[in-house]
Amino acid sequence: RYQWMWDVIASDFGFSTCTRLIGERLAIRNPGKVYKYQFNGFDHQEAFHGRELELMLGEHDTTRGTTEVRKAWHESWATFAASGNPNTTEMQGAWEPYDPQKENVMFWDGLRGWAPGSLSGRKGLLHMSRVYERLWGLKPAAQVVE
Repeated sequence: RYQWMWDVIASDFGFSTCTRLIGERLAIRNPGKVYKYQFNGFDHQEAFHGRELELMLGEHDTTRGTTEVRKAWHESWATFAASGNPNTTEMQGAWEPYDPQKENVMFWDGLRGWAPGSLSGRKGLLHMSRVYERLWGLKPAAQVVE
């Protein structure tokens, strides 16, 4: 039970905060061209860093996810590689470019598929981002634009 709590905290501090910092800076410099996703595991279980690779890579069927989700994921990556926009026909524009003010993100689950959402309610990520900026001597994202 405590391991789960530590996994969530460490994942947020180690990965989610860093992707927030990177996404924020990229989106400010390249508005409308940055897209973010968060892998939520398989029915909200086993959602650790790199776990989605089973759905994204390889020639064999996934052992945990569904074939439909894997196909949708592949289509989205192929569409992004071809056009710079990951929205497939099925998504109909649901995956919006990242906006640091809205903290919008596409949630992917290996069993449930995709769903647009937001991380704006997770104020801890914002606070951890500011801690990282201070620790690493980074300018706040708003000051990064030249």
